[in-house]
Amino acid sequence: MSLIFVGKQIERNDLPDIDGLPRDHVSMVVDIDRCIACHGCEVACFIENDLPLSVRVNPQIQLGTEVGKKFTFLNFSMRCAHCDNPQCRLICPVNAYKQDPDGFVIHNEERCIGCQLCRISCPYGAPKYDPERGRVVKCDFCIERVKKGQNPQCVSKCIMKALRFGRLGDQLEMLAKRASEGAGVLVMENKEPVIDPALSATCP
Repeated sequence: MSLIFVGKQIERNDLPDIDGLPRDHVSMVVDIDRCIACHGCEVACFIENDLPLSVRVNPQIQLGTEVGKKFTFLNFSMRCAHCDNPQCRLICPVNAYKQDPDGFVIHNEERCIGCQLCRISCPYGAPKYDPERGRVVKCDFCIERVKKGQNPQCVSKCIMKALRFGRLGDQLEMLAKRASEGAGVLVMENKEPVIDPALSATCP
């Protein structure tokens, strides 16, 4: 599974990496050129998952950068990248994480003890601590909706259609077109674990 960003202000082009992925690979594409920072995706996530406003598992963030002689803000809709080798699953001492055949990295709140090791180890800071629950919560791409053939709520509520979710094969034409228009492509996933597997050797 991949979280893919595309936009004319992105300098990297990871299309060669994408070419090596299976066409049935599940992917979320975020078009930063279309995002207007309305936070609709965040609101949809809060409602869908009954989260307090302080727990942003699907944050819309702004990054400042220089474009030519001007300083501008780029809008990024962030969430869990559902890595191929997730750090959270490797480090969790109670095996609260599992990965399904489609690549969804699922967090089991009932097993979570709130130690937050997953939050600390995640390269994207995806797991968030919910003080009301005393546990960690994380984006699961609305897996129950997806299994029914529906889009995640953040995608369905994006008024600018800046979020696209689906099989990579269905997204390639759009990504190639955007690249031909001068947009960079950035793939966010973690293929190789950076945490020593020995750290999870004591997991039950």
